[in-house]
Amino acid sequence: MSKAKFIVYTYETTKADLLKDTRYKNLDKVVWSANTTTTASDHETEEAKNAYVPDELRTPVVVYEYWGEYDVDGDELLTPIVASWIGQTMIRLEKNPFPDEKPPFVVVPYLPIKRSIFGEPDAELIEDNQDVLGALMRGLVDLMGRSANSQVGTAKGFLDVSNQRRFDRGDDYQFNPGSGDPRLSVYQHKYPEVPNSAITMIGMQNQEAEAISGVKAFAGGLSSETYGDVAAAIKGMLDASSKREMNILRRLAKGMVDIGSKMSAMNSLFLSEEEIIRVTNEEYVTIEREDLKGGFDLIVDINTAEIDEAKASDLGFMLQTMGPNMEQELVNNILSQIAELKRMPKLAHDLKNYQPTPDPMQEKLKELEIRKLEAEVMEIEAQAQERMAKAKKLMSEADKVDLDFVEQETGTAHVRDQELREAQAEANQNLKVTESLLTPTKEGENKPNVDAAIGFNQLSRGTDRLF
Repeated sequence: MSKAKFIVYTYETTKADLLKDTRYKNLDKVVWSANTTTTASDHETEEAKNAYVPDELRTPVVVYEYWGEYDVDGDELLTPIVASWIGQTMIRLEKNPFPDEKPPFVVVPYLPIKRSIFGEPDAELIEDNQDVLGALMRGLVDLMGRSANSQVGTAKGFLDVSNQRRFDRGDDYQFNPGSGDPRLSVYQHKYPEVPNSAITMIGMQNQEAEAISGVKAFAGGLSSETYGDVAAAIKGMLDASSKREMNILRRLAKGMVDIGSKMSAMNSLFLSEEEIIRVTNEEYVTIEREDLKGGFDLIVDINTAEIDEAKASDLGFMLQTMGPNMEQELVNNILSQIAELKRMPKLAHDLKNYQPTPDPMQEKLKELEIRKLEAEVMEIEAQAQERMAKAKKLMSEADKVDLDFVEQETGTAHVRDQELREAQAEANQNLKVTESLLTPTKEGENKPNVDAAIGFNQLSRGTDRLF
C-alpha cells in the first residue's frame, strides 16, 4: 500500500453535511437524484434498495475521493493533491493538506498475500476442513432426521381395542395371553448409532484446523498430552499458537504506529498553540504546538492474556521467594505491577502510592532508641579522645626520656651545662667590672663614671669581635 501511486475510495454523505463544510464547492451543480446510494453501481451500500428518501438534503449520495499526484504547476514535477466529485461534478480540488503529503490511509493485512490489500483471513486456511466437517455433519443430521425416534410399535393381536386405548393413554392395560412375551410385542424406535468412523473423522478435522489456525477450541482442542504433560510440552504446544497470534498482533501494532505517526504530524499543524492533556487522573501537562514538530519514535507494546498471566505468575513467585524480608516499598511495587497485569488500574495506583500510617507509640520508641544510640556514641567518642590524650602524654614523656638519654650518651647535656656555666661566669665578671668603674666624682658622691663605663663596653664589644 505504501507504494501505491494513487488511492480512490467512496463514501456516503448528504447534501446537508457537505454544505456545512467550507472545503466543498459547486454543490449547486450536482444532480443529487442521479447519484444516490441506490443508483451507484460500483459502490456497496447497506441502504435498502427501496429505502425511503425524505428530501434532497438528507438523501445519501456517493462521493468519490482521489488521493494521488498531479503536475499542478506544469513544470513536470508531481504534486500530491486531493480531488472529490459526485457524478460528473468536481466539488473539491486542492493540494494534499497533510504535513507528510501522503494519503490518509493505513492498511493492515490480517495475513499478507502478494498483490492483495486486505490479505487473507484465518478461514481461508481451514476452508477444506470446514467443507469436510460440513459434509460429515449433514450426513449425521440426515441419519438421525430420517429415524422414527421414540415411536412405539405393537404386534397385531397383542391388545384388544379397550386395552389399546389404555396403552395409548399411558394407563395400566391387559394384554392377550396368547400373544407372547410383551417385551417382544412392543418395540420403541431409537436414533441409530453414529459410526465411529464419522466421529474419528470429525476429530481429525478439528485437530488439523486447530493446528493450522493456532486457535484453541473452548472444550478439548490443543493439548500437551501428545508431547507429555510436562512444562516443556506445554511450552511447545503454546508456541505454535502464540507465534501465529504474535505475528498478527505485530502487524496490527505496526499499523497503529503508522496511524500514530500521521496523527503526530497533523498535531503539529492543526492543534491550538497550547493544549492541556491528561496524563493520569491527577497529572495534567501543557504542551505547546511548537514542541510537537519533528520526528517521534512510537512504540506499541503487545500483550496477550497468556503473556500477562505468565508475568503475574513470575512476580508472585518472586514475592514468595523473597518472603517477609523484602522491603515494603518493593513489595508494593511488585503488587502494583501484578494488579496492572490483572487489569485492575485503581488497585495498582493505590498500591503504588500507599504510605502506611505511622503509629505514635512506635515513632516515639524509635526516637528514644535513636537518642540512646547517639548518647552511647558520644560517650564512646569522649572515652576515645581521653585515651588519645593520655596516649599522647605518655608518648611525649617517653620522647623526653629518650632525648635525655641520647644527650647523656653523646655528651650534649654536659656541653650545654658547661656553656651555661661559662656564660654565667662571664656575666658575673662583666657585672663586677661595671661596678668597679662606678666610682664617686667630685660633683657628687654616687654619680657613676659614665665615660669609663662607655669605654669598657666598647672594649668588651671589641674583645668579642676579636675572639
